[in-house]
Amino acid sequence: MLYSIGNTATVLATTVIALSSVVTSRSLNTAPTVTVKNGTYVGRHNVAYAQDLFLGMPFAQPPVGDLRFRAPVSLNSSFHGVKNATAYSPICVGYGSDNIPYVNSEDCLYINVVRPSGLAPEVKVPVLFWIYGGNNEEGGSGDIRYNLTFLVDRGVQMGKPIIGVSSNYRVSAWGFLGGEEALAGGATNAGFRDQRLALHWVRENIKAFGGDPDKVTIVGESAGAEGVGAQLLAYRGRDDKLFRAAISESGGPAIVAPLAVGSLNSSSQQATYNTLVTNTSCVSTFGTSRSLECLRKLPFAELNAALNLSSSGLTPFTPQIDNDFYATYPSDQLHNGEFVKVPYICGSNTNEGTLFSTIVSYNGSAIINTDAEFERAIQQVSNLSTNATLTLAKYYPNDPSIGIPSLAQYPGSIDSFGLGSQLRRVGSYAGDWIIIAPRRATNVAWAAHGVTTYSYRFDVTPGGVSARYGPAHFKEVAFVFDNTDGLGYASNPFGSGLDNSTIAAYKDLAKLMSSSWVSFVHDLDPNQNGIIGALNWPKYATQNPQHIVWAANGTYIEYDNFRAEGMKYMAQIAKSEYGR
Repeated sequence: MLYSIGNTATVLATTVIALSSVVTSRSLNTAPTVTVKNGTYVGRHNVAYAQDLFLGMPFAQPPVGDLRFRAPVSLNSSFHGVKNATAYSPICVGYGSDNIPYVNSEDCLYINVVRPSGLAPEVKVPVLFWIYGGNNEEGGSGDIRYNLTFLVDRGVQMGKPIIGVSSNYRVSAWGFLGGEEALAGGATNAGFRDQRLALHWVRENIKAFGGDPDKVTIVGESAGAEGVGAQLLAYRGRDDKLFRAAISESGGPAIVAPLAVGSLNSSSQQATYNTLVTNTSCVSTFGTSRSLECLRKLPFAELNAALNLSSSGLTPFTPQIDNDFYATYPSDQLHNGEFVKVPYICGSNTNEGTLFSTIVSYNGSAIINTDAEFERAIQQVSNLSTNATLTLAKYYPNDPSIGIPSLAQYPGSIDSFGLGSQLRRVGSYAGDWIIIAPRRATNVAWAAHGVTTYSYRFDVTPGGVSARYGPAHFKEVAFVFDNTDGLGYASNPFGSGLDNSTIAAYKDLAKLMSSSWVSFVHDLDPNQNGIIGALNWPKYATQNPQHIVWAANGTYIEYDNFRAEGMKYMAQIAKSEYGR
């Protein structure tokens, strides 16, 4: 969900160069081929990593024309001959910096498979299915930061081969249109439904690539982690045997668009929908059931312009309870055990709140200097009751020693950031509200229902990231993907501004983390990572829960009890106050 920060924006030239350095084509007569349910594809062979890549294969009918603003529709035809699967497809139309370097298209429901070359026909290996983030407003599977080559290679080096899969899903209104018209017209949560149809495609076809359809692990970060959580909760936790394990990085099932005020409230969604209609030539259908059909028929250029959040005045479109995909509030489902009961890694980063501090604002101002300003801001941004506001203010006091960024990570003055003297207080509240409290509630729910779960806290400031942000949202991604060359990053997380000893420590941590992820995908146990001397990562427990802390100066185990009172209260009011 949410955004990457610091120097993570890519430029097109860098992306093209990075991709060509990783993916090398053989001549056509040695290129890999695969036959799936609807035809045969020829892919690309990566000589440097001994991998086969099949890129840009459709998993659904194009969601255009009458299929716009509808649940995705399965492919219903086959083709003769051989089609190319040698390049990433355009990504789904989105609105943010993650989309700028890439070709965007409404026709975007495509899937990618990366496998080790030379898999024996009788061997079927586990599968990692990646879901990208981007606040459900931007992002795409072709983002080079999410190149699966390094993780697949890590599996081969470990003697635990896996196949990597990624796919696109619709974002913004294209994938998360809300309002009564959208609900009646079957347009809600289409992005999550895209993810699910892609998983069905994997179930039906991955065996042809050498993958085991019974050993799929879904993995995502931010909005992608929310997507993972959505699949765990879908249809009241119905197990369609699409995956056997899950990993959520900074997100999960307890998080459903917490940034929008009353995002699960139909009146809020309706207002956003109404604004969209009035911003187009469909204004004459405003307030009628004909408005959705009109939006489906609009020229792409007109609708795209109306959806540009920077100029339209729209608030972001969000997932919502639709009595179908989302039957009820996630907090209720977690409490009742209405989720797919599979092993689950669900973790977060130390400084989640440093990115989200400016969201906590009052009448558009994120400058917080006084207790009264803090209380007004948290009340307004989440539409809290007075009692909840005062209780949260008590649990999140203006005490820099427990704030985010911490005094240890950033001992300097925060005044220069122009966000007020209570920035650290806001940082601790925002991170817990949006990410960490829901993460903890998820781990607790899994453990309470007797299902294996692991938690972590990522505590590293990558190269090129200001100490003011520190181990912030998104910053673990380069480590998980073992992307030590920093492909796709304007500043290399493993180089920019770091000394040689720190670079070496960061690369060691990336090896440990990526190996643990591969181990979990392969064995359902992150501790079979092959790293000599690695700590045993404990399972999360209901009593005295522990998790692992990923730190460059020595990974360690700690009790997951920081800011306990505040997060316990957030869990108690998840439905009544936060609407999730």
